[in-house]
Formats: sequence, C-alpha cells, structure tokens
Amino acid sequence: FAFSSLGVGVILLFMLVPVAYVLSSSSATSGSAPTEISFYYDIFDFFANHLASLEPTIRSSGEDVLPNVYCGILTLILIPMYIFSDKIRSTEKIASVFLLSFFYISFNVNYLNFLWHGLHFPNDLPYRQSFMYSFILITMAYKAFTNLSEFSKKQLIAIGIGIIGFIILTQKIQSKNVMDSTIFVSIAFVIAYVIILGLINSKKSQAMSLCVVLACTVISELIVASTPHYVANQTKTSFTEDYDAFKEIQTVINEKDDSLFYRSELTDLRTRMDPCWYDYNGVSVFSSMAYEKVSNLQKDIGLFGNKINSYTYNPQTPLYNSIFSLKYIYDRNNLISEGDYYGFVDGNSTYKVYENKFPLNIAFPISEDIVEWDTSCYSNPVSTQEFFFEFATGISGIYNRVSDYEFEYNNVMEISEENKIFEYLSLYKENEDRDASLFVNITSNINGHIYVYISSRNLEDITISSPIINTTMDVNDGFILDLGYHNIDDVIQIEMPIKSDLSYANVDFIPFTIDKNKFVEGYNILKSGQIEYTKFNDTEIEGSFIAEDSEILFTSIPYDKGWNVYIDGEKVDDNNIIKISNALFGVKVSSGKHTISFRYSIPGLKISSIVSLIFILLLLVIYIFNSRKLFIFKNKKQNVWEKVESYCNDTINENTIDEPIINEEHNEDYNDNIT
Repeated sequence: FAFSSLGVGVILLFMLVPVAYVLSSSSATSGSAPTEISFYYDIFDFFANHLASLEPTIRSSGEDVLPNVYCGILTLILIPMYIFSDKIRSTEKIASVFLLSFFYISFNVNYLNFLWHGLHFPNDLPYRQSFMYSFILITMAYKAFTNLSEFSKKQLIAIGIGIIGFIILTQKIQSKNVMDSTIFVSIAFVIAYVIILGLINSKKSQAMSLCVVLACTVISELIVASTPHYVANQTKTSFTEDYDAFKEIQTVINEKDDSLFYRSELTDLRTRMDPCWYDYNGVSVFSSMAYEKVSNLQKDIGLFGNKINSYTYNPQTPLYNSIFSLKYIYDRNNLISEGDYYGFVDGNSTYKVYENKFPLNIAFPISEDIVEWDTSCYSNPVSTQEFFFEFATGISGIYNRVSDYEFEYNNVMEISEENKIFEYLSLYKENEDRDASLFVNITSNINGHIYVYISSRNLEDITISSPIINTTMDVNDGFILDLGYHNIDDVIQIEMPIKSDLSYANVDFIPFTIDKNKFVEGYNILKSGQIEYTKFNDTEIEGSFIAEDSEILFTSIPYDKGWNVYIDGEKVDDNNIIKISNALFGVKVSSGKHTISFRYSIPGLKISSIVSLIFILLLLVIYIFNSRKLFIFKNKKQNVWEKVESYCNDTINENTIDEPIINEEHNEDYNDNIT
C-alpha cells in the first residue's frame, strides 16, 4: 500500500511539480508559519459539529470556526456498532480510530493545520481536509451496517439513548454552531434510524423494503438538515438575460477587427469573472490561482480588488486603458460617451460598444527609469499612475486635482478647506444617535471626463448623481472611477453616509481630470516602438518592435519564470529579464529594430515528466517480470501434476486385474496405491 501510494505520487509528478510552482506565485502560499503551538476549539464542540442542521463553517474568522464533519445521524449510530463488532478485526478498528484521532489533531493544532494547507492558513473555507475525515467515518459506518445482525434491539436502543443524551447535553452547554433546530432535527432522526435498523434486523421484516425506507430517510435528513443553510439569492436569468445580446454584438466586433490580440471590458460586471462568462480577453480576475503580486499592483493602480486573488475593472482613466491594451468597452449603463478618448463602434438594445482611441499593444519600450516604479510606495492610485507615466515617458503632471467643490452637511461637523489639500476627509457626527451624511458637490470646470478616487471603510454605500451618472457603490476597497464626460458647470453630487454604528468616518477623496495634451504626447512616445504582432496564442507571442537607447520592453504580462524570450533569434539572458513593480514582465533591450518571440513552457514540466515516465517504465518492467515469473511457476506446477498423474496411471495399470474388484481388502490396497 505504501509503495503504491508513493508510486501514484511519482507518476503524477508531471502535474504536481507545475502546480506547486503556480501555487508559489499565488496568495494561497503567502503568510508565515506559526511560532508557537495553539488550539482552535475544545473536543466537545468538535463532537457537537457531527449533529444535523448546523450552520456550516465558511469563513476562517469568528467564534464558530469548526471543521465541517457532519455526514449524517445514521453514521453516528453505526460508529459505536463498528467499535463493538466482533466480526471486525481489532487491528482494523485500532487503525481506523488512529486515523480519526490524527485528523482531529490536524484540525485542532495550528502546526498541522498549516502543513495540511500547503504551508498556508486559508483566507476562507478552513479545514479543507475534513472530507477525508468524513470519508473514513462513512466507511466505518458501512462496515458496521453489513454486520447489523450482530446487535440486538436492546443494544440499538441503548446506542440511540446514548446519542440523544449527548444531544441534550449539547443543548444545555450551548456548543458553537448548534441551534434549536439542530437539537430537534438530530433527536428526531436518531429515533427514526433506531426504529428502522431494529426492523431491518428483525427476521419477520422485509429487509429490502426497509432498506428503501432507510435510503428515503437519509435523503429526507439531507433535505431537512442541509438546505436551510444554502441560500440561492440570484436567479439564473440574472446571469443569462443579456448573454445573447452580448454575444451578438461581440460577433459584430470580431468581424470588424481582425487584430491578433486586444483586451475588452464591461462598464458593469455581473460577476468577478465576466471575461470567462462572456468569453473575452479582459482584465478582471477572481481566482485563488491569481498572481498575488499582480493583484497588489492592480489594486495599487486603481482597480477594485482585495490584494489577494481578485481585481475588477470599472471605467478607468485613458492611461490605464492604454497600459493594459484595452481596446473596446462594452457599455450597458451609459457611463461611456463619444469624445476625446472613445469612439462609438456599434450597439444593440442592451450594449453600446466604444473603441479606445489610444490603445497600446501588449508590449512597448519605455524608459529604463521604470525600474524605480514600485506601486506599494505611493499613497493613492492617482499618484501611482502619475509616477508610471513620468518614469515611462519623462512627462510629469498628467493629472490635475479638482479642488473646486463644496460641502453640504447632514449631522456632520464642518470640514476645513485644508482637507482638500491633503486629499483626506475626516467626518464627525454632531449627534451620534442620528444618521449623518456629507454631500460633496463638484462643479465641472472643463468639457471633458472627470475621475474620482474614493476609499473608506467607515461609510455606507455612497451615491453619485450628475446629468449623466446615477449610481450607488461600495467603497470599502476604494478604486478609481470614470464619472464620464461632463460639460462646464455640470454638478456632480456625491453622498457619503457614515455607518450607523460609527461616530466618525475617514475618507480618501481625490477628484481629478487628465491633461489631454500631455497624455497624447506621452502616448505617442509609448506607441512609436510598440510590438507589431505576427503570431499570438496562449503560449507564443511573436512580432517586432523598435527601441531607443536605455529602454526596457514593458509588457502587461504577469511575471512568470515560464516565459522564455528570444530577441533576433537569440535567447535573452535571465539577467536581462526584470520584474516591473515585482509583478509584470519586462525585458532589457538594445536600440534598433528587433524581432522578438515570447515562448511559455510550464516550469518543472520537463524534468517531472521524465521522472514520471521512467517510473511508469519501471512498473511495466516489474509487471512483465512478475507475469513471466508467474507463467514459469504455472508451467512448473503443471509439470508436477503431470508427473503425479503419470505415476497414478502407471500404478493403476500394474494393479488392475481383468475381473471386477470385489474384495474389500484388495480394494483398500488399490486405494492406497493411488494415494
């Protein structure tokens, strides 16, 4: 068994090694090991979590974080029968109990829990190995069920009474996760199962019919105990109602644009993974396999995100759209309009598609000063984008802060004008028992787009209203938002309600506009040498570009050691591959026109595949050898029996007489000879 288990691991190395590498770049492996031993819960709470109708553990934080080990009341009844069964070997019982104990310790001790989750404590969904514990329990229960006839009705009733006693004790002590429904549902099904098992064990009953009743009871338990804890708060139509409309307009765009690669996005995403749902190359990601450093960068540069495993696009600045190769924006809530930065392409009853007038390809040369750009060093995303533009092009001051805005107060103390300079608003309630809101009125001083960055964990959902936008949004994880094209003297009102349970709110608040002339000047610098594609797929990108002295080829590709770069046919040395802000892929290049090829190979795949193949061949050799050995042994065995048969035949012939054998004494001699 040990050899087979190890063998399976070696055979799957070609999968396990690459997966381990990918995990090393994701947030799933961040964090540090515990420095001292700690325990998560007491054993009584753990046992109580085997009862029915419990609130399942989803989050890793809180007071009720326990392994999800509920696998049926029937299992609880059968486990004592497994322990006391005479037909099950003691060694097997000891091994099973040892395994269960080991899993319990793994759940409860922080060191083992850390190891089980790949040297990481999960952000959510803790104790992910609990399904293995449940599998062992169910296996033990099944073996007890096959030996049900060992136990009398009195013993079944005793087991039921013992479990009901524990349930009542649980109600008295008030264990974690246990609700009133847990007590009543668990007791009801204990009684039902004891009765059914007793009838199955009775010789007068139809066992097959009762097994059908038992199966129906198990299903009923699942329905009664589990479904109340799973809430469907979205209908299918909320995801599918505009799918056909999107695919219709997407087909039109694809027929008009034959580019090898570009990215698109929606102004309003239904999910964090709309690029998967609608099948387009986008920016938004929600994946536990996402590169953590890229998640950090996207959050720092102005996207909605959690700096762990997701980031979501909202209408952004022209600079962001250019950097990340966003060419088309699908608008379904009138946030985009024709003007300086977008041109209308096509539309239907649901979507209007706008083309970014300033797109860049996935790679373009920029100043080597970009190595100084570190998104974690700046106080807000607006500054982060400004410094990127300055490092990349040498042009500073691309954004202009808007300070011409006024306040209206509702139970909020007056705010000083200095707050505008520091881009940080401190709101205090005048009366802590009343609701309070600050209204910010921004009067547009340009004919153009206005952008805003708002971030606060002390506000309820904010509301933005203007002649072209009316939206409510959560700003707990702040992001930059394009408020759209406004005319001079248009008023944008932003309502900031303080959370009802707080007496104050701190708000990062930066309204700003873009200097179009500087942006266009910088864009032309970046575009002048950008890569022109000749081939593009998931693992190969080929093309040509033009670089000046002291430049780095910037890409919006996440940094990954699996990428190999060839310039003018020669492989680029690892020393010339750089991480841009520790997240994106960059290449040091010399001046002139060059051909370039990006080729991706899965790290560790080659060597792990060779090891797996060698082991498979070794297994085949062992199999063939054993088969041949078995064949030889079989032939030898046949030869032995042939000799025995020949000897017996010869003996019979020597002792056989013409007359029938009727003499008992002679018959005994004959039988002895044959033997």
